[in-house]
Amino acid sequence: MSLQEVLEFRRSVRYFDEAKELNTEKVKRCIELATLAPNSSNMQLWEFYHITDPEMLKKISHACLDQKATETAKQIVVFVTRRDLHRKRSKANLEFEKGNIARNSPPEKQERRWKDRQLYYNRLIPFMYGRFFGLLGIFRKILTASISLFRPMATSFSESDMRVVVHKTCGLAAQTFMIAMAEIGYDTCPLEGFDSRRVKKLLKLPCSAEITMVIPCGIRKGTCGIWGERFRVPFEELNSFSFVPKCDMGIFVSNTNYNCMRTRNLLVCLLLILSAGALVGGGAFLVFPEGWMEMTPELVLQHSPFKNFLIPGLILFTVLGLMPIFVVWGLIKRKDCKFAQALNLLPDMHWAWTWSAYIGFALIIWIYMQVYFLQGFHWLHSFYFFYGVLLLVIVLLKPLRKSYSVKNKTN
Repeated sequence: MSLQEVLEFRRSVRYFDEAKELNTEKVKRCIELATLAPNSSNMQLWEFYHITDPEMLKKISHACLDQKATETAKQIVVFVTRRDLHRKRSKANLEFEKGNIARNSPPEKQERRWKDRQLYYNRLIPFMYGRFFGLLGIFRKILTASISLFRPMATSFSESDMRVVVHKTCGLAAQTFMIAMAEIGYDTCPLEGFDSRRVKKLLKLPCSAEITMVIPCGIRKGTCGIWGERFRVPFEELNSFSFVPKCDMGIFVSNTNYNCMRTRNLLVCLLLILSAGALVGGGAFLVFPEGWMEMTPELVLQHSPFKNFLIPGLILFTVLGLMPIFVVWGLIKRKDCKFAQALNLLPDMHWAWTWSAYIGFALIIWIYMQVYFLQGFHWLHSFYFFYGVLLLVIVLLKPLRKSYSVKNKTN
């Protein structure tokens, strides 16, 4: 059969001919062909469980809700993802690449390519697939999102993103298997309706393993188990030839040139970093207004009008914590806000630009008041003082001022 004939032959068959057996070796060969499927970074974080034992078939069928496809299947193949094997697969890739580079790369490029592979599989892959209670995923997401403010950067590296990656990879292998089965006249039916906990228990899979799909295999019995004609959405609705999307004022698109966009993104990044620190510090003051450890109101606030940390914490949390987030929203979306515009002392400028300057001045004043009330000086005071000055310098840059001028505003 040609490829088109194979694809047209393949259907999700929900009832198999129980009188017709499958050649186990042929099915095994189709599973072997499935390993040729493309996969992310060639990590091959998958396993395939080929079930032929009648008793096990009955148990798997029960865990698959006793569907007709599994009840009448002669064999079943379960496609499993194994994120936990990333270090083992990385090591195997490196061992292969060492010889592969020696055999197929020009001598002058071998050393560089080997170093690149070592860096990728020994450093980057463990960082991408590492978990550590989900904290690494959050860190990866923040890191890549920050980098993407200044240059194109893949940002799908959170815990859930990497889970999607391995399931997409395993899905490609499952599709390759089903096409290979169709090529030899065997039928399949990919299932997502099953009790994954029970299937994992039957296959004795570790907790970290996940099941992408269960595929019953057999030979169709005429048109039984095939739900009539195949429906597909009209191709014209799916094919977008030379499509140019309309863009709104997003994080990467503005009515200014590229240099201005980078300046804006730098300002956004600085505001978010300031906000994160203020939310944590202000939140701590609000939760522990009477202080903690050696940091007590009597010691720290003795020269101030405050009896505890409640009001300073509220100011820090609101002005330097929540306000920068609000301003970042304004800088990115460029939306009108009556409340913010009412407090805009420069009506010729967009309120988000003016409020960015407000935050710079607020940070400088906050540091000055800290030094005054504490009657002491710490290196962090210098750091945040110049942080506020840096915010003002960036806000006053000509490209940014021109971009956020009301006269240049584009709706």
